[in-house]
Amino acid sequence: MLSFAHSPTPTAERSPQADARSSSSSSKNNNNNSKSSSSSGGGKNPLSGLPVHGSVQRSYAALGGDSGMSGTGKRGPEAALELHTTEATSGAPWDMDSLLGLKRAPPPGAPSGSSSAPQPAASAAAPTPEVAPTSLPMEAPEKPAEASQVPRFSANAASLAEANLRNAQLEAEAQQLRHELLLLKRRMQCESAAQQAQHEADIAAARADWETLARYEEDVRLLGQARGCVLQQQRVEQQQQQEQQQLQMQQALQAERDHWSARLQAVNDEWRRKLQDEQRQAEAKLQQQQRETPVWHELHALALESQRRSEEFKRLLQSLQQQQQQQLKQQQLQLQQLRQQLLLQQQRAEGADPERQCEACGRHAEMESAVTALQQQQQALQQQQQALVLLAQETAKLRDETEQRTKAASAKLAAESFQLQNLHRSLLESRQQQQLLQQQQQQQLQQQQQFIEQQQHAFAQRQLQAESEVATKQLELEQA
Repeated sequence: MLSFAHSPTPTAERSPQADARSSSSSSKNNNNNSKSSSSSGGGKNPLSGLPVHGSVQRSYAALGGDSGMSGTGKRGPEAALELHTTEATSGAPWDMDSLLGLKRAPPPGAPSGSSSAPQPAASAAAPTPEVAPTSLPMEAPEKPAEASQVPRFSANAASLAEANLRNAQLEAEAQQLRHELLLLKRRMQCESAAQQAQHEADIAAARADWETLARYEEDVRLLGQARGCVLQQQRVEQQQQQEQQQLQMQQALQAERDHWSARLQAVNDEWRRKLQDEQRQAEAKLQQQQRETPVWHELHALALESQRRSEEFKRLLQSLQQQQQQQLKQQQLQLQQLRQQLLLQQQRAEGADPERQCEACGRHAEMESAVTALQQQQQALQQQQQALVLLAQETAKLRDETEQRTKAASAKLAAESFQLQNLHRSLLESRQQQQLLQQQQQQQLQQQQQFIEQQQHAFAQRQLQAESEVATKQLELEQA
């Protein structure tokens, strides 16, 4: 009895020290939690945002706040509450009163067997008090000491009542804190479950997005392949159509050329037959006219003969005139020389002897006779020239007459030739018309060929443009 009475006193005396140690441990725990929260990728203390009593922090520090991360990955109050629940439910069924600390402590006079059950809750709520090493004897040796122990017993009873009241308050606070911790744990479990569900939903959504993106890419790739196959097939079909169209156009062009060449050949044959008929008719007319007019041949032959003779006479007359002129020049030179010699001889004779003068006179007479002979020759030549002039005049008359006759015949021949020229002109005009027709036909064929070539060129350009557009679209699809 006395030992139990003396036991609460050191508990009351040492409770401030325990509170100080628990507060220091809670401050260390808070510092450790803040450090761990700053180093764990932005995680926060689950009790930092909630108004929790200081005793909760002390119990959190006492139950394992300083231990950091437990084996299950939980911290602080969660680990403490889980440890308390596992200790309470490990060897007994689920007891909410013992779990929440609702069972009160037994009275001081209760047996030890009944007080063994709530000891773990009391030990979890407050630190275990240290028992004083001093012990009082059961029986006092002296009687005056018993009288002095009465006021001490009353003081111990008052301190015991105060300690019981304080223990009841601490138990109530511990019960409230346990309830708050349980609620906080449930809330954190709900939040963690919600976060886990949200995280799993986000992961599922991201996986679904990636799967849809992969399916979309696969669909785009398959669509690109399908479009490439379709475009390749279309290109092959277009090439086949182009080849067929080119073959058809070539066949049509060849047929058109054959048609126009056949028509041109027929027209040429017709015009050739007409020209041959007209030529035969003209030749027959000329032969008939030649048979009807034989005089025309005689006149023509006579005109040719007279023209030939007149040309020969002109040549002879010119040659004679040239010879006479040369002879006259020679005679004149001889006369001049003779006269000069006579003058010299006269001059010499005047200054010479009479004999020499006689000889000079004889020589002078000889020279005069020679001069007279030369003069006679000149006169004969002049007469010959006059005869030649008369002959030339007569030949000119004859030539004029023949020319007149030939002019008349030539006029007649000109009229006939004019008719022949008209006929020939008509033949030439017909040939020119035929040539113009051929040129027009050739121009039409060239124009048709140019038109076909232009169509082929335009078709090739359209084909190239379509192929370029298809290639650009395919590149855009591949890039997309």
